[in-house]
Parts: sequence; structure tokens; C-alpha cells
Amino acid sequence: MPNAQGFFHGARGVLPLPLASGLRSYIFLLSRIAQFLVWFSLTTSMVLSGLICGVYVLNYRTGSLSQMVGRPEGSWVDLVNAAGSGAVFILLFCQIQYIRDRIDRGVLILEDGCRCIVSTPNLSLLPLWTSAFRLYLLVWCGAVVLLLFSSELHHSVSLATHNHYGADDPWSFSISFPPEKFAMMGFVVLAVYWFLMVDTASGSFIYYFFGQLFQLQTQTGAQKSSCRLMKAYCMLAFYHGGSVILAGFLTMFLWPAHLILGTIDDASSGPLGCIIESICCFLQLYEEWLAPLDLDTLQDISLQGMAYFEASNHLKKNNLSAEVRVLSTQIRFFQLAGFALAGALGYLTTMLVLQSPEYKEASSPHYVSQSKMPIHLVGAGLGLWCSLPFMRVFHLVSEGILYAKYVERQRQPKPPELGFDILGHHYDCC
Repeated sequence: MPNAQGFFHGARGVLPLPLASGLRSYIFLLSRIAQFLVWFSLTTSMVLSGLICGVYVLNYRTGSLSQMVGRPEGSWVDLVNAAGSGAVFILLFCQIQYIRDRIDRGVLILEDGCRCIVSTPNLSLLPLWTSAFRLYLLVWCGAVVLLLFSSELHHSVSLATHNHYGADDPWSFSISFPPEKFAMMGFVVLAVYWFLMVDTASGSFIYYFFGQLFQLQTQTGAQKSSCRLMKAYCMLAFYHGGSVILAGFLTMFLWPAHLILGTIDDASSGPLGCIIESICCFLQLYEEWLAPLDLDTLQDISLQGMAYFEASNHLKKNNLSAEVRVLSTQIRFFQLAGFALAGALGYLTTMLVLQSPEYKEASSPHYVSQSKMPIHLVGAGLGLWCSLPFMRVFHLVSEGILYAKYVERQRQPKPPELGFDILGHHYDCC
């Protein structure tokens, strides 16, 4: 689009402002009413699936809702839809019963994580810096690869005779691309990819550190120190730089296994656990060898100063998987809502900016005469890009708080006649 460049040149300072303020307001809202939102969404989803099942069953038996459904009585499509919505209702009901006792604990930790982010301005600026830095690094990598490729494109003089006309062609286009150039481009791409994974690991370390520090200071009533972000990066560089680099290197190759087998492993703890475990025979191998080599290992490195493999073995022995699954399930729901909010904010921002006279009047040099929908979609895409680090922040900070509570229980054992959960609530042992 000819004038889209002028639009984004003038609007580049406007787009980040509503995105950052909107996502920060969303995190602040979660710090207050996350518990209500979780129960409301679960209950609403279960009730709606039950009502939809009832509608399809009623129309299948009597046909009284044929105008609304669009099918007559006895249609097999209604029977299939009723079975599907009924299955969703049963699964939601079983899942709520399965994690009912853990939902409130997970929501309280999520609210604490959001309070930590709201009370720490540096954590609100860090995601924006991360997005800008990664975008710059990707653009730089693409430019270097293109320069390496174009360095081997030559226009060389030649006296080749044309087959049909017999005339000499003084110029011909030739490409000489040695294998060393492919190796150089592969090395650049691999190095940038490794650097991005190290940046991801260092960001995870910082977020875990802030969550654990927030929990320990809240529990002990200690005064909050200044320049915490600078101190966290100095601690990472001086004491844990090698562990973070190793974590980034392993994540380069193991993230597909964590994405696929880790998701199946999480689903195996629910009502369909027996079926999933019988189908997938790799879960036990994954849980034993690959699952500990995750970025979660950085929690022990941050909190207890362990080496990488020592921390992975220690984390494997701690039985926090059930609590982490419940917390992750709730966080995924809020992350999807945050992505939708960021996309809508980016779309609306570009739509409002295009209404200004600079882009609306035909006499303006930045007048946009073509369809504005592509620009709206680009704005929504930029919103999603900027929201990725924000949605990752409260996930990692909340997990850091959860692990700090667990380690705190370990360091302060209670009498054997009482049991304590992660939040410190005691109950009589049977």
C-alpha cells in the first residue's frame, strides 16, 4: 500500500501507549477479581454447554425449536450436536470437581503475582524492551543473511554466442555460491536463535526472581529494596550466567518435546488420564529425562543458587506438578483473554488514528486512499506481538511465588500431627 508507510511513520509513537496501558490495566484487574473471573468463566461454560445440549435434545424429540435450530424433528445432526455439547458439559463438571480444592489456591497465587507486577514499575517496562530488542535482532539477522547471499551475485562479462541470432551477448548473469556461504548463513541463524533462547531464559530467571523476592518480603515483612531489576541482572551475570546460557542452549532443541509431550502430560492428570497414558508410551520417558530440563529449573537456581543439573534433579523430586497444572490452566485462560484484548486495542488504535485529517483528507501527503483493513490487521498483529511478553510475565511471576511458598514450607517444618498445604493452611492428618 503506497501510503501505509507514511501512516506507520506518523503512528509509531501512538500504538505502544494504549497497548501498554491497556495490558497493565488488565493485569491490575486480575490482581483484584481473578477469583471471580475464574469461577464465573468455568460455571458459565458448563451451564451454557448443558443448555445447548438440552436445546438440541428437545428439538430432536419434538421439533419445537426448528425455527431457531434450522432443522426439523428427528434430525441426526441435532443428536450429534447434543452428544458433543453433553460431553463438554460432563468433562467440565468432572474437571471442576477434580481441581475444585486447588482452584482457589491457584487464584490467590495468581492475584499475588499480578500485585507483584503492579507494584514493580520495572516489570511493566521490561516486556516492551524485550519485544523491541527481539524485533531488532530478527531484522538484523535477516539483513545479515541477505547480505551474505547477495555478496555472491555477480554480473560478469561473457562472449557467449546466442544460439538463434548468432550475436555476442556481452553481459550474462551468473551465480557462484560456495558451500562456505551456506555454512556462514547457518551459523548466523543458529547464533541468533541461541541468543534469543538465552534471552528467554534470562527473562524467565528475572521474573522468577521477582516473584520469589515478592513472596519472601511479603512473608517476612522486610522492606523492599531499590534498584531490584539492576541487582537481579548483576546477580544473573556474576553467579548464574553459565546456567542461563546452558538453559537457553537446551531449550533450542527440547522445546518441541516440552510443547507436545508436556501438553499431553498435563492432560493425563485430568479425567482422561488413563486413556492418554495408555495411548502415549513416551510419557514416562519424558517425565524421567526431559521434563526436568525445562526453564522451570531456573527457579531453584534463582532461589537456592544451585547448578543447572543439580537444580533439575532437585525440581524432579519436588511434587509440585498438580499445583502447577492448576495454576497453568487458569493462566492460559487469562492469557487468551489478554491476547484478544491486545489485538482489539491494536485494531481500534489504528482505526482511530486513520480518522485524523492527516490520513483522511485527500490533500494530505499521507492520505490513505486504498482499503484500510490491511492497516487495521497490521495494528492488531502489532498488538499481539507486544502482548506476548506481557502475558508471559504474570505466568512466570506467579510460578515463582508458588515455588517460594513451597520451599518456605520445607525450610520451616511443622509438627507431624499437622499437615500444611502450600499456602500454609493446616489440617488434621488422618
